[in-house]
Amino acid sequence: LCLYPSIPLCLRTYRCLHRFSRKASFKGTAKHIVITRKISHYSDNQPPLFLTGPLESRRTARISMRATTQKILGRRRIVATVLITLGRLPKGLELARAAHAGGYRVLVADPFRLNLCRVSRCVEQTFTVTAPNPDPSHFHRDMLELIERERVDYVLPVSEETLHVAALEEQLPNHAKLLCMPHERLLELHDKGRFMALLRRLELPSVRSMPADADGAAEFVRVADVIIKPMLSSSGHGVRKLDAGSRLPSRRAGQLLQAWLPGPEISTFSVVNNGHVLGTVGYRACITAGSVAVCFESLAELEPEITQTIERIALELDWRGFLSFDWRADGHGVFYPIESMPALIQPLA
Repeated sequence: LCLYPSIPLCLRTYRCLHRFSRKASFKGTAKHIVITRKISHYSDNQPPLFLTGPLESRRTARISMRATTQKILGRRRIVATVLITLGRLPKGLELARAAHAGGYRVLVADPFRLNLCRVSRCVEQTFTVTAPNPDPSHFHRDMLELIERERVDYVLPVSEETLHVAALEEQLPNHAKLLCMPHERLLELHDKGRFMALLRRLELPSVRSMPADADGAAEFVRVADVIIKPMLSSSGHGVRKLDAGSRLPSRRAGQLLQAWLPGPEISTFSVVNNGHVLGTVGYRACITAGSVAVCFESLAELEPEITQTIERIALELDWRGFLSFDWRADGHGVFYPIESMPALIQPLA
């Protein structure tokens, strides 16, 4: 039984193949492998081969051998290759499991080498890429090289990485498709100032807000409690409350002032296709770590005004993909959208 002179099979693999097909034989190169006799069975808990040798040859042989063996056994047929751009959080793992169940070859790219998806049997391989925030250009280069080398068919952005990955759309090879809205459309919702302007343009309920460096900002803070926060941020970074009569900070560029609402806060997550909302879930935070919620409680129902606002935004923008909103109630219990995140959020898992 011989595969490659420089890449021997391990003893356990040989025994597994020998037990169920004593006359099985292999032939091929590092680029393609053909099994000349059908193998009747192998353990689902282990890939059909464990190989040793040069890294690139080992990776290529493992992928080719696995796909060929699975096709022969009729256990699994690969539909296409999907690359998920986050593996460290449960939402990435949830997507990986769903894609694997649909017959996709699943790859994961994440700045953290040790991540949740790394140990999943639903993920064929994880790749470490440069973190996008400190070095966007290096992150883009890493992603493009990975997409080309692995012949990725679909790129599925997750979480905050969505804004960075969406900027690659014009540079993607012909065989790859980006599964999210264009970068500029994402910014229209992610940018807190532009999101408030969108609500006013659509004549939807909105909280009074203005740029922190606008005329009238000092008067706004003098007469009302306000929230000041960066227009481009997530996870509550940089959010502060200013009581009425407070002085504005000296550095105000890129900051948004928003009227403080004293009521409870909830969030929603929607899946949208071609402007039509396929489903929406509501939830509230139960446990927080600083400004980030780490435990959630689902809501049995949502106010009709909330679902109507989500449907109107999705229709007007002809949205496709994920839509997430944070809502806060005023003193009378009326909920207003205060932020948007046009990406997959944590409570999905």
